[in-house]
Order: sequence, then structure tokens, then C-alpha cells
Amino acid sequence: MHVARALILAIACAPLLTARGRAQSGRAADTTASPAKGASTARVTIVEFADFHCPACAHFVRETLPRLDAEYISTGLVRYVLIDFPIASLHPRAMKAALAAHCAGEQGRFWEMHDVLFANQGGAGRDSLAAHARAIGIDADALVACVKSKRYAAMVREGLNVGRRAGVRGTPTFFITVGEPGKAGLRAVRMIYGSEPYDTFKRALDEVLVGSDQNP
Repeated sequence: MHVARALILAIACAPLLTARGRAQSGRAADTTASPAKGASTARVTIVEFADFHCPACAHFVRETLPRLDAEYISTGLVRYVLIDFPIASLHPRAMKAALAAHCAGEQGRFWEMHDVLFANQGGAGRDSLAAHARAIGIDADALVACVKSKRYAAMVREGLNVGRRAGVRGTPTFFITVGEPGKAGLRAVRMIYGSEPYDTFKRALDEVLVGSDQNP
């Protein structure tokens, strides 16, 4: 699902986190403008800050996200939100990859492009992006023109600002949040840094779901 982008991404403040990853306090986060998977009725949301050229992010997409999707996201227990955090000093072409994903979203293929980009992190040139577009069945010329226009650059930069305000320093960084379905604002209660194994996410999610009365 690719959520409408009428609202600007905004994590209202950085939650204060202990070494154990528990939020000492956390004010609301508004993620209604960002790409998301899962039921809008879920009270628990994973918010990931990711860089399309980050190897650890690709590892999460390849090894952990499919299991989370099967057990928590597709079952309606948890919603998953992606916020861009391209680190130009490490991955100078990550911004272009992020633009390509959002441009693919215009044609209803954000998540398909997301998967292709993480599976092929080496290329973000015109020919590579055009090939990715054709592979997922969208108009390659339209995607390339959209990327060239940079019309999603402000959104991607805002994701960076959101992450910095939330204390993100590297990718992938995950906040497990709670909130009322249908209402803007999520409160961070856990943070996971790096591509941790599935069991780490499962423990954290199960603890939070018990508290939100959504545990299976």
C-alpha cells in the first residue's frame, strides 16, 4: 500500500532511549504521509529509517522483513512504515534510489521498486532505473523523468530531518510505536538499531502487543 502524501512526515520529538532500547518518554510521531504496509487499524507500528544503498538495510529486507510481514503485518497486528534516511557521505546515490522508489509509487509500484532496489544496490543510473521499471511493469520513461525532476527530493530530505530529530544516526533504525487507530501521532516505546535477527523484533513486538491488547 502506498499512502497518500498530503501530510509532511514529522516525528515531533526525539524519544529518550535507554541502553535497553526502551523509550523513557516519547511524544507523538505523524507518519501518515509515508509508505506503509499493514492494517490502518493496528495500534502498533514499526517505523523504519532506511537507506536504499545500506547493506544492513538490504539484509533486513531479505532476511527479516518477510517473516515480520507473514507473522505480524499481513495478519493485521502491526503496521510497517518506511521513512527515507539516505546517508550521502556513505552512499552518494542513495538519494536517487529513494526518488526512484517514490516515483514508482506514482504508478502504484512503490513496494515492488523498494524490493528491486534493495536486491540491486549497485546501480542507480538512468539505465539501471529504467531496467528496474521495466522489470516491475511500469513506464520506464515516466519513472526516469520523475527522478530527473527531483519532485520528491524535499520529501526525502524531510525524512532525514525527521530522523535526526528522533535521534537517528545510522541505518537501519527502527522505532516500535503505539497509537490509536485512525488518529495522527505515534509514541515510540522501543528502538532497535541495525539489522537484528527476527527473534529480536519478535520479542519486542510481543511485549508491546501485550500492552496494547493485540497479542495473538
